[in-house]
Amino acid sequence: MLATQTNSTSSSSSSERRLAGKVAIVTGSSRGLGAAIAKQLAAEGAIVAVNYVNGADAAQAVVAHIVDRGGQAHAFQADVAQRAQVFDLVDQVVKRWGRLDVLVNNSGVLSVGLLADVTEEEVDRLLAVNFKGTLWGIQAASKALTSGGAIINVSSIAPRTAAPGAVDVLTKTAAKELGPRGIRVNSVAPGVIETDMADTLPAEFKAAAKAQTPLEHRFGTAEEVAQTVAFLASPQASWVTAQNIELAGGV
Repeated sequence: MLATQTNSTSSSSSSERRLAGKVAIVTGSSRGLGAAIAKQLAAEGAIVAVNYVNGADAAQAVVAHIVDRGGQAHAFQADVAQRAQVFDLVDQVVKRWGRLDVLVNNSGVLSVGLLADVTEEEVDRLLAVNFKGTLWGIQAASKALTSGGAIINVSSIAPRTAAPGAVDVLTKTAAKELGPRGIRVNSVAPGVIETDMADTLPAEFKAAAKAQTPLEHRFGTAEEVAQTVAFLASPQASWVTAQNIELAGGV
């Protein structure tokens, strides 16, 4: 486990700090989209638990980025595919900071190509991380969240496996179950986003995807997704729940 770091000087103005004092967990936030979300939440005042599986150095770099800009963060190792580890992650966060206000279920693995080519191992891994990891997160966080809390699930517009659809169903079901307690549950479904994960995609796939994107024929940025997640985590989204917001440029 990595040491907590703090800095008393904040670069965010009070008008930007709509998440001030809130404690947030962002799973899979040592790099890519998760790192952008963690940084955005911290910039808006949240205390952030940066979760990683293997990339301890990368997670520490995210923590350092947040601290250097006046925020608070700590890195926690946990594999979201393992239910016990997810519950332990939530317990550690609550023990350290006394509360949990926001969970962003961001951890996920990528799959592209034809349905005819998908393997059993690939499906098992997709479901273990993208679906089960989200379910375990909802279960664990729901025990710690109180009124005003928020869960944001990061899904996908990708149709290759059932995982994104299953996450959308989880979102709506959890929103109904947790709504009476004042807890909101929403999801965002990005298209292709400019991250290191997207860099691994075949060039022909990326060219075709850009051509099929009506809005400016480009991919989205991690910051664009992060800003939407921050809104859903904030009091400004107090009447928004059970929604899936597609962030795909009109695809």
